[in-house]
Amino acid sequence: MKKLVLILSAIIVIWIIALLSQNQNKITMPKSVEKGFKNPLFYRPLEAYSDTWHNVLTPYSITVFQDPVDKSKPHNALAESYSCSLVENEYDHIKYDCYICAEVITYQPCHRECIIYKIRRYDIEMNWYIVTRGVCDDETLSETRIIDLN
Repeated sequence: MKKLVLILSAIIVIWIIALLSQNQNKITMPKSVEKGFKNPLFYRPLEAYSDTWHNVLTPYSITVFQDPVDKSKPHNALAESYSCSLVENEYDHIKYDCYICAEVITYQPCHRECIIYKIRRYDIEMNWYIVTRGVCDDETLSETRIIDLN
């Protein structure tokens, strides 16, 4: 009787191991992630043109920060970072789907938002690119930023 239980136990263990090893090949990896921007200009800081808010972009986040009150003390700057997914990655524009929890800056509760950055033109005199930052479904809510090459 003990031999029969031992043999059945061994068969069950071997069967479980076989099933587990067979299923390991069926693990699906998530869709590959964007490795980087098509246009390397988007890696440069986007400086404010008409206000004090600057932007630093990565394929996975947007960090918004304000000029420090006292330039000699950078810790006086207010900053927030949004977790984002890069939805479009073109040479002249990028589009994000972001989860924004920035009540200090936007005065809104946490929400999802589509944000787009478009390179509009190069200003040869000032040696910078003009970029607009806007909400995807409303072009009137755009703000101007610059990518300074000086």
